[in-house]
Amino acid sequence: MTLKELNEIPFSVKTGKLSLKEGKNQVWVFIFQKPYIFGLEKMDEDSFSEFLTVFSARIEKIITAFNGSSTGFGFFLGVCIQKSYKIWKYRKIKKENIENSKNELITLQYEDSIEAECEEFEKIEDSSGIIPAVPENLTEKKQMIIKKIIHIAACHSCNELQEEQIEKISAFLEISQTELKNTILHLRKKTKTKQDRKKRLIERRNMFFFHQKKFLNELLKTDPSSPAYKIIEEKFNASKKNWEKYNETIQVKCQTSPSHIQIAQSIGLKPRMVSYYLHHGLKRKELLPFIETPEKNIKQE
Repeated sequence: MTLKELNEIPFSVKTGKLSLKEGKNQVWVFIFQKPYIFGLEKMDEDSFSEFLTVFSARIEKIITAFNGSSTGFGFFLGVCIQKSYKIWKYRKIKKENIENSKNELITLQYEDSIEAECEEFEKIEDSSGIIPAVPENLTEKKQMIIKKIIHIAACHSCNELQEEQIEKISAFLEISQTELKNTILHLRKKTKTKQDRKKRLIERRNMFFFHQKKFLNELLKTDPSSPAYKIIEEKFNASKKNWEKYNETIQVKCQTSPSHIQIAQSIGLKPRMVSYYLHHGLKRKELLPFIETPEKNIKQE
């Protein structure tokens, strides 16, 4: 498909030459085939497939929203893709920071009752961007709350923690590295079945993505009026449907974190308390400064 043909899709839909679903599929194929036109060529295969899954849900609205401006539908589509990509990227990073503590960030949720006991973290701006300010001193009770939260978050993110993070967290919690490492390793073993299941799902997802690309290439080389075209198109649609299904399963239903009961048993807390700290909060707080430089942020009493 050429850019000129892409520009004609909204008009073909409005005049009834194409159904909205057919128009959506043609737009999707164009993006899939020519990501470089929209600045997506540097994305790795997994990220590209994940973004396409999210963006595909918006294509029909984009087609109907196009008002026939002189810039052309291709330009309009490109702007929509870039805006959607920024939002998708932001949400992806935010989700990773909250759930997986990646990039050395430990983000947590608090309930109003916890916020009443802890000092308010105000945001300040430095040369590296927006970072949260921390109190100059904390009472013993507040120290205990923050340590408990960090300990639970570390256990919850046991499969993502790096060696350097474990060292900093153990120093802040004032427990030996060996003790924390043993807890992390124990929880990783407990979640091995979950990790293996996710790995199998990713492998199957990637297989359907490969088949999807293969059938798409065959479609582009086949005469649309030939009997073979319909057969290949059915295979392509089936692969696409399975790819989307596995993507959704991996993103929504495939969590590799240990259960609250497993965390509670590992660190001697009640499961309800673990759940309380991890899921019942309404406000997220950045706690990394406490781990990086605890001597500056905690005044021993």
